[in-house]
Amino acid sequence: MPDDRNQRESSRPHRSSGSRHRHRQRVKVRVRSKKKARQSKRPLIKPLLFTLAVAVTLAVIFVVMRTTQSDNSGNTAPAAMEDNLPELPPNRWVEVGLPYTITWTRQRHSGAAYDARRKKYFVFGSDTHGENWDNGIHEFDPLILRWSEHYPPDRRRSYRLNEKGQPVAGDDAAARPWAMHTQANLVFDPQLDALVVTSAPFHNPALRVVRGDKKHPTWIYQLKTREWRALDGLDGVTPFDFGGASAYDSERDIILSYSRKGLWELAPDREHWLEVSSESHHEMHHTLVYDSLHKNFLVFGGQDENCAVWVYNPGLDVGVMGRWEKRDPGGDACAGDRHVPAAFDQHNGVILAVFDDPSPEDGEGEGASSTFVYDPKANTYHKLPEAGLPFVGMNYSLVYDSANRVFYLLQGGRKERPTVWALHLELLTFD
Repeated sequence: MPDDRNQRESSRPHRSSGSRHRHRQRVKVRVRSKKKARQSKRPLIKPLLFTLAVAVTLAVIFVVMRTTQSDNSGNTAPAAMEDNLPELPPNRWVEVGLPYTITWTRQRHSGAAYDARRKKYFVFGSDTHGENWDNGIHEFDPLILRWSEHYPPDRRRSYRLNEKGQPVAGDDAAARPWAMHTQANLVFDPQLDALVVTSAPFHNPALRVVRGDKKHPTWIYQLKTREWRALDGLDGVTPFDFGGASAYDSERDIILSYSRKGLWELAPDREHWLEVSSESHHEMHHTLVYDSLHKNFLVFGGQDENCAVWVYNPGLDVGVMGRWEKRDPGGDACAGDRHVPAAFDQHNGVILAVFDDPSPEDGEGEGASSTFVYDPKANTYHKLPEAGLPFVGMNYSLVYDSANRVFYLLQGGRKERPTVWALHLELLTFD
């Protein structure tokens, strides 16, 4: 009789050495898979941190995108946002924008223009005097409340004269104008779809360093290509002078330049300037506004520092002299000022103007500013009682956004980030 133990051993399935090896492999695989399972739980911390970071970022954006409503008492309150545009209370300035994302500072001698096609706000100009060399284009988008720069400022060592004797900066492939005072001489030209600069770098110290006879052209910046081109003057003659002002005439499709040299018009062909008259009633620092309803120009501010408004009614033809008229407005009294930011509202048919208030009684420090509506039909000023602003000073940055019916004003000093203020005007709320 066979041994039971031997029979039980013979009845077990035979496992070869190869099968035992595969079994060890499967065991090892299962062990490794368990380790990976335990390790896969650890990276869950990273998605949690990422989610937390996104939440914090959204919270910061929400806080930044809030606007603050200003009043004369200095109190602030949040203003609601709708469709990425601020829901503005009527006849009050509201602070908008993302000031801490900007690396440049507002220059007092800079100018501003509004492009109604792109719905963008542009700033160009510099205080120069060896302290600032910003010849860049700065763009503000009211829809997203963001600033952007078209290109960085050119280095001083690139300042030179081209073969025509025109001051240029940057490399040969992208010659640009020098940093300069623009003041009220930055105009959006809908015909050219461009910004037109009717100024020259008269206060740039590079004029004394770069040798040669200098011929200052009219500079045109094509917004589509973001390229500059120089419009040659009449045998090098500059039709504009320091501290003048310019505006676009939509009725005759010309650009008017007004300075102590008189009146000049850039013809509809945009190839040459026409001298209209040497008559002038202002030295410098004035603002020129075109009234598209009454088809005339209005001048605010100037060296006389009063509240008078000069009106120029242009001739019927391009290059033909028109008629000047001085007005002393009635209504609310305003403090005379040299620098008066002003812009025309074609929907209400009025001009918004900002005057600095008289200095404090102690004569020290800077005061505040008041906002007025000038009615050209009635020749009256109306002060907006709840539209006070911090001291404005030299400022040429007030524009009107015709698409959204909003005024924009840029403020900020040399050591401050630029701040954009917005105002929606409603005449029906006047007392």
